[in-house]
Amino acid sequence: KQWYQRRVRGRNEMSTKKEHLLGLLSQENINRDEFEKACFQGIPDGCGMRSTCWKILLNYLPFETTDWEEVLSKQRNAYTQFIKTMIVDPNAAGDGHDHPLSSSPTSIWTGFFKENEVLSQIDKDVRRLCPDLSFFQQATKFPATFCSQSLRTRVEQANLQSMNVTSSKSGRSELKRPKRKNNDDDAYQILPEGQEAHWEVCERILFIFARLNPGISYVQGMNEILGPIYYTFVTDGREEEEFAEADAFFCFTGLMSEIKDNFIKILDFSQCGISHNMNELMLILLQTDPQLHEALDRRSIKPQFFSFRWRKERKAVEE
Repeated sequence: KQWYQRRVRGRNEMSTKKEHLLGLLSQENINRDEFEKACFQGIPDGCGMRSTCWKILLNYLPFETTDWEEVLSKQRNAYTQFIKTMIVDPNAAGDGHDHPLSSSPTSIWTGFFKENEVLSQIDKDVRRLCPDLSFFQQATKFPATFCSQSLRTRVEQANLQSMNVTSSKSGRSELKRPKRKNNDDDAYQILPEGQEAHWEVCERILFIFARLNPGISYVQGMNEILGPIYYTFVTDGREEEEFAEADAFFCFTGLMSEIKDNFIKILDFSQCGISHNMNELMLILLQTDPQLHEALDRRSIKPQFFSFRWRKERKAVEE
């Protein structure tokens, strides 16, 4: 009986939170302090409320609801242009005199091969994105079929470039892929032509982000920040699922502007860098739980083994 009463009480509280947030979202000018306080107490499921609240909290949507339609239209169109201009086939974009063997620094192929190095790293990471969820292996309803060249093709070409030429016993030349580590096996498989899995959509978002932000580019772990954002926008806001990719890109970009110091290597040992933050965490642990600190130290478990992911994902939730 007590369990049932607690469950009913929890449902009533969530219903009250939902009504309160809906009331705030219906205002022309949302009260920032009241809205943030309501969100931090928990955002109810349903009605696309979580995805809408995240877009506001991540500075994608303004607090003036009358501007939402214009902002969304402008940003979504901008993202479509990013795809069209940044994911291009050099064969189609070249002037006829440019070629893959060109040594000219202005050659479109020079940048193309450098980008492929980044793309290969992104591809390895997104294939292992949230392996406990089947969602990322499923096909999106809205593949970007208007791309002049799919990233899938570029990854295949990059993998071909990394293959080794060997000679068989008969003297015949053969192409062989470098040996992979056991944990590098592809977790997600390629879907049939014309279809895109959700992990491929995340791959495109991260690739465009890397191109637009060469100072940061892509660092392992960014995929784990993007994953929950994209997943929420697809599953929570069904009526806007078509625009989940564009919305996730801009929200991810906004979040990265707040936590980018954790991904810039030259800042690792500065006061805003990840190494300083990990050492600070261990000092706090020593003061608050010396037994746990001693146990970790005795087993040589360094903060690098656990704290980076924890801090990164905690920061993402807070933002």
